[in-house]
Amino acid sequence: MKAKVSIRFCIILLMLVGLALVAGYGKNTEVGNASTNEPTGNDQVEIKTEYVTLSYPTEFEGKLTHSEVVQDGVALEVFTGLVGGVEREVFRIYFNEANQGAVVGYIVRGSEEIPVSYSVCDYEEELTTDSMKKEYYDLMDVFEAIMNSVYADPQYTDERYEKPVGTQKIELEYWKFEIPENLSWEESHDDVRYRVNFYGMVKDARVELYAIGWGEMEADYSLGTVSVNGIEREVLVRIYDVPEQYGWDEADYNSLYRMLESVNTVTDTILASK
Repeated sequence: MKAKVSIRFCIILLMLVGLALVAGYGKNTEVGNASTNEPTGNDQVEIKTEYVTLSYPTEFEGKLTHSEVVQDGVALEVFTGLVGGVEREVFRIYFNEANQGAVVGYIVRGSEEIPVSYSVCDYEEELTTDSMKKEYYDLMDVFEAIMNSVYADPQYTDERYEKPVGTQKIELEYWKFEIPENLSWEESHDDVRYRVNFYGMVKDARVELYAIGWGEMEADYSLGTVSVNGIEREVLVRIYDVPEQYGWDEADYNSLYRMLESVNTVTDTILASK
């Protein structure tokens, strides 16, 4: 679902990054400048950016200054405004930079998916007067309107396209499984130990998902016993925690969780075997 913005009660606080980038070669565009921001017939002011046209009601015109920085396909939209007589950065929107801000969706251009994220500056502790609070909350209203214009863009989607994943049949020493084709595995054994480790791959990161085996190993639960060369072996299952990964978004984690679900197919196959 779309990550809507809760304006006065839930503000995402993220560290301000890239200020040197903005200072170095950003191009400032003051709200109300007819060369860039254009009122429309629907009482909206438009800001044409690298990827989308942002808009907000004309009643807020003149309350913000907008700067855009574009480099290597990444567009950074920075908005500043007066709060308590001081010009402050209020929020920023990133296009094609999933490692900054909170990712809320994607701009789709053909086969290209451009992540959209944002961060909001929190000045709650510095708002010492009612007039400062009103100024700040008014700017948050503008932020909400601008984000809604992103969501309304016909190229926008709140979910990344997930390519369907096929299955593969694998034959191990004791079992045959059908698992997703984006999984890999490693089988090892000796006289007293047997282990099969399953891995998933996301963004060039190989993540250990779960292991099946017997002998000495950490386990979360047992599937019962099997007879191997006349010896009863207890089949154990170990499921690993999904680690936090830098640069991953929600879709990446969802993809890995779907891979992890294959443990159910694997254990069902073992339980159904003789």
